[in-house]
Amino acid sequence: MARFGTSIVLNDSDKEVMNVLWEGAEPSYSIHDIFDELNTKRRSGSRAALKFPTLQSALRRLSERGLVTTNKVSRNVQYTAAIQRTEYGMGALREISKEFFGMELSRLIPHLSGPGIKTDADIEEQLKKISELAEK
Repeated sequence: MARFGTSIVLNDSDKEVMNVLWEGAEPSYSIHDIFDELNTKRRSGSRAALKFPTLQSALRRLSERGLVTTNKVSRNVQYTAAIQRTEYGMGALREISKEFFGMELSRLIPHLSGPGIKTDADIEEQLKKISELAEK
């Protein structure tokens, strides 16, 4: 897994930005493209428009944490997701497992999956299924 900031769990604004980068057809976007896409989505969901300085702050935070990379093209900065959605999802699951349940994700799986999980091989199979689902 890529190395990024101390906490992988994102706030709502940061998740919205990452979703634009993950779901987009292009590999990278200008801040204006991200701004337009976010506000189009927000309007369709009857949410208040995002302010430009808020987006600038979110992109700065994501860049500082290593989740977004920047590339200057001419006079524009292009933003690209530095990690895949599945990589983020698995990291967030691991962090939440440790923080809220005090255990590694592999030890939490039997509690989530029910009584049929008894061996390390069963746990590995469940982790493989989770990873496959996350990639869809």
